Amino acid sequence: MTDAERTAAIKGVEEAPGSAAILLQLQAGGVGLNLQCCDRVIFLSPWWTFALIDQAIARAVRMGQVKQVTVWFVRLKEEETLNIDKFMNARVREKSALSQQFFSIVDRTFNSKEPVPEPVDSDQEEGEECEE
Repeated sequence: MTDAERTAAIKGVEEAPGSAAILLQLQAGGVGLNLQCCDRVIFLSPWWTFALIDQAIARAVRMGQVKQVTVWFVRLKEEETLNIDKFMNARVREKSALSQQFFSIVDRTFNSKEPVPEPVDSDQEEGEECEE
């Protein structure tokens, strides 16, 4: 979709009498899109990166938004038995914790005069020599 087509689509929703909807793939609306005309965000599938979900919600919650924005996450009943969402969310939390730990170490390293610790291979047992 070109910028002009996207602008026209958003204008159509803004000017529509009654209710209107925009269906977007999560990544499709990621650049320069303001959806203050929308007051509901509905996710139909989970996503690995919470930052993308937050960004998608922020498209509706922007300066100029006068309505309360409601966010829903729709999951199929069959998906509950597969635990895909739980698995994905657990991986996201693990990655987020690892990222916070990494940046905490980087921050301490650059703001400290202590020697930098040697990197540890997560697959390597403690005390085990690493083969190169």
